[in-house]
Amino acid sequence: MTSPLLSPGGRCSAIVLPLNFRSPSLVCVAVASVIVGAPTANTTQPDVIEGGAVYRCDIYDDHRCYLVPFDTKGNNFNEQNEQIDTKSNQWFGATVASAGVDGPLVACAPRYVFHQLQPRKAERVEPVGTCHIAKNNMREFQEYSPCRTGQCFGLDEVRTTEVHRTRR
Repeated sequence: MTSPLLSPGGRCSAIVLPLNFRSPSLVCVAVASVIVGAPTANTTQPDVIEGGAVYRCDIYDDHRCYLVPFDTKGNNFNEQNEQIDTKSNQWFGATVASAGVDGPLVACAPRYVFHQLQPRKAERVEPVGTCHIAKNNMREFQEYSPCRTGQCFGLDEVRTTEVHRTRR
């Protein structure tokens, strides 16, 4: 996160604040900051249209928001150069959750699509969703997409498992 992102002109992205009033730690991840999911935002991901984004915003300045760089790549391709997923319109940032200051931050894209290419090209298109986790003050990123392997579990299980591992 290098420089602030100023509010863009033109068509506005749908910005949501996933507030959970029963657990305020899901909102604030640093002093004077709030995490904002923008599920239809355009980013610099190549060939991805309205893939969504997550921003860390200064609560005292409406125009100081920093893109959290969970995923800066475009769509993924296999060794045969076949596209294996679709990140356009995936709604990344539709769900965000935090374990609090200096804790892990989870952001999900519920409309992420994985392409099952075996045994034939584009055999199945699976809308499995995906999540990314940011650790180490949002400097380390890892993807979680358990339904690609057929072992599905919910966001609460990902968050609980990761928070438990972090606090050991």
